[in-house]
Amino acid sequence: MTIIIHKNMTTETQKLNTTEFNTHSQEYEEVASQQQKTVNNANKKRVQKRKDELKDARQTMSKEDFKKFKEERKAEKQKFKEDKLQARLYKMSPNRRKRYDENKKRRDEIREKKKGMTKDELKQYKQELKEARIKKKDERKQQKKEKVIKKEENMDEKQLARFTKRLKRTEERRNILNSMTEEERVKYKQDKRQKNKERRERYAYLKENWTDTLPETVDHLIIDGNNLRGGGPRRHSRDYVIAHIKKVIDASPQLANANVICMFDRHIAKYEPIEGIDVQFSGDVIADDVIVKICSTLNGTALVITCDRGLALRVLDLGGKVMRNKSFTSIIDGFTICH
Repeated sequence: MTIIIHKNMTTETQKLNTTEFNTHSQEYEEVASQQQKTVNNANKKRVQKRKDELKDARQTMSKEDFKKFKEERKAEKQKFKEDKLQARLYKMSPNRRKRYDENKKRRDEIREKKKGMTKDELKQYKQELKEARIKKKDERKQQKKEKVIKKEENMDEKQLARFTKRLKRTEERRNILNSMTEEERVKYKQDKRQKNKERRERYAYLKENWTDTLPETVDHLIIDGNNLRGGGPRRHSRDYVIAHIKKVIDASPQLANANVICMFDRHIAKYEPIEGIDVQFSGDVIADDVIVKICSTLNGTALVITCDRGLALRVLDLGGKVMRNKSFTSIIDGFTICH
């Protein structure tokens, strides 16, 4: 089913504005929960397997062989940790790697200084470290305030109102956190860490399933128009985006028979129509939600072009495919991604 959004909202479009499009809908949570259960079960099986191996070795090996076996296991564990650390360092940006090295150097220096200290000296040294941390924190707060003041000076009234609203929301969250008891704060931080872990796992799943090349057959091609346009004062016009999409389609045999939809946010606006591309506008509904609704009603291979990770995950959960903007537009040179 193809949904076309006109100036006057249709009954079908009004039906789309429901909770089923919420990113954290029940279906979305169920998929994420199932993936988490799969990861947890795999970890439990791996731990249990290692325990069983250790138990069998203790029963079947001599004392010396078992000691050697434990040393080998320890070396394997250490190597696994080192490989994991190297993989983490490899993913870091140059600036983050620099901060990591500086912090590591500082921790090593502190550890060396603590060696050989008496109990009183160690207590005094810890107090000095605490005072230095507090001083550094206050300096960062002052720098942040100065930065905010400088930023506000360059804003117009509309930007200043949005910025003030965001600061107020941040302050409210901080006050709520400060009003919590110690147990509530610990629980809050644990929940936050768990959510962050689940989000990282979801993003890792997405990273594995991005496609950088067009599938052999594409029945439906859906483009997240506003995401492709970019942001800021240098964002592309709709006509520029649609024209480049047409060039890519003409140069790609896989898209020859595809039903092409380019979805833009908000109500219908001026654009130059091009044959073969169905340009639609989401109206009062978020474009991401309309794209998900369309994908859920289509038969055949659906490919969505977007760099929005939230939308991409929702499309993958429906069995569709996702492709980054750059991978799609670079099929034909001459398109600049705006941010």
